[in-house]
Amino acid sequence: MKTEYLHIGQFINYRVALKVKDPERQLFLAIPDTTYQRFFQKEFPQIVIQ
Repeated sequence: MKTEYLHIGQFINYRVALKVKDPERQLFLAIPDTTYQRFFQKEFPQIVIQ
């Protein structure tokens, strides 16, 4: 689960950079279905990503 937190951090960094350089671009994070079910459906990751 440690890598999932690293992915969230990287996602946030890229999202901030894109807001500065290209605010119309939408960022996506590709993850395996199992990771989505096991981690990204929890409350904390959902709040952070929003």
